[in-house]
Amino acid sequence: MSTLNVSNITDGTDTVETGYVLNGSAKAWVRYNQIGNSINTSFNVSSMTDTSTGDSNVNFTSSLDAADHPAPTNQSFSSGEMGVYSHNNAANKTRVITRSTSATNVDRHYNMSQLGDLA
Repeated sequence: MSTLNVSNITDGTDTVETGYVLNGSAKAWVRYNQIGNSINTSFNVSSMTDTSTGDSNVNFTSSLDAADHPAPTNQSFSSGEMGVYSHNNAANKTRVITRSTSATNVDRHYNMSQLGDLA
């Protein structure tokens, strides 16, 4: 196996340090349909676990180096819905919960990206 060591990447117009690309990129992402229990598209996601209504785990193909990295989320909103958040993250998965304005869990479509460093 060969190793390529470079300090910058350029497209001929813009130049970016490789450390910025490696450390500033999402390490996993998914667009998930809780209603149909299906992954629409993903990166570094091995599977989803539907644990209950509005509560699912995003399981990573390659784990992160720690459990405390942020996981920005958003959901496809309908009338009366409050939002989505990640909770109890682990190095190998992120738990995502979607809730209504009455604070009850509801199944919805959502998007999640996982930031951090791979193990």
